[in-house]
Amino acid sequence: MAERLPEVDEPDGIATDRARLALLEHMSAAAPARRPRRRLGVRLAAVGGVTAVGAAVGVIAIGHGAEHPAKSPTTVPRVAIVRRHHSVAGHPVLLRLASDVTKAPPPPGNATLVVRRHTFPNSPSFSGIDLYEDNGAYYYGATLDELRQSLADPSSADKELGGILTAAANAARMTPVQAANAIYHASPAPTGVPTYRTGLLTALKKLGAMKAKPALIEAIRRRLAAVSHATPAEAQRLAAPSQATIDNYLWGNCMDALEGGAGRPGIRAGAMLALSTLPDARVTQTTFDGEAVVQITNTQFSDHYAETLDLDAHTGVLVHMNGGTVGQPDSVDVTYHVTRVTAPSLDPAH
Repeated sequence: MAERLPEVDEPDGIATDRARLALLEHMSAAAPARRPRRRLGVRLAAVGGVTAVGAAVGVIAIGHGAEHPAKSPTTVPRVAIVRRHHSVAGHPVLLRLASDVTKAPPPPGNATLVVRRHTFPNSPSFSGIDLYEDNGAYYYGATLDELRQSLADPSSADKELGGILTAAANAARMTPVQAANAIYHASPAPTGVPTYRTGLLTALKKLGAMKAKPALIEAIRRRLAAVSHATPAEAQRLAAPSQATIDNYLWGNCMDALEGGAGRPGIRAGAMLALSTLPDARVTQTTFDGEAVVQITNTQFSDHYAETLDLDAHTGVLVHMNGGTVGQPDSVDVTYHVTRVTAPSLDPAH
């Protein structure tokens, strides 16, 4: 393949401008801040040097450092998830495991208890306990006593995850592409002209404070002017999320599904079907802590960051996650212990 690669000229000014604009699409999709949920520090802020456009800039995190809010399906355009012909069929290992998981009998109990252990190289480790009820309610406690106190007040439940879990459960018997679309649209990337314009203005402010190269700042200003003077249809097209952003949000939604639906086979199967379509996700069969796992590594993030999920090779249950810069020690390492329980008593279901 290397011998057959065509010779190409160095990128000209137009190519450089296009690269800058592609970066701007990525930067301007930053999600508005909201109350954080669940991961409690698993994902790290993304700040990186983007040398491809000839300037080192701070990237507004929309990937492993961003929390993404749910949007009403009535206001979000139905964007196709998979646009690459080689990713339509899905990865065979994940497809086979998803098929096996869907054949599992319904689990006992009415909730899933997940005990997480977070380890960081330069920070104290900590544990947390999540309770995901089958009705969509979510509770958290640093200890079991704290979790019981939270359960005593049902009004404290967070049901924001419910849409993703429902979509993943429904996706279990869809094609991989249909599953990806369903799970992505359960909590899609921010879209719409106002959000996009706000993102551009935020990027201008950040780059100005960092004294970025004038050419990059001018490119953002041109994009802002283009959106401001475009027809409504043209502005909407400019504000649409890039494929990289869509893939990034799909990965995050599937992680939410694998965590929140760890005790429910249908949800795990739907998430695996969707993950099988991501072209930047590498799937291998290996072991973790002496047990066979299916390992999924996503390298689509900025700054050479990667996230890896280890799923039990027989059940698809998430047992381990780690993330960090490729070639360097992990920034975070999380292990999961999953149990089905009966809420609110939290009695073990099996």
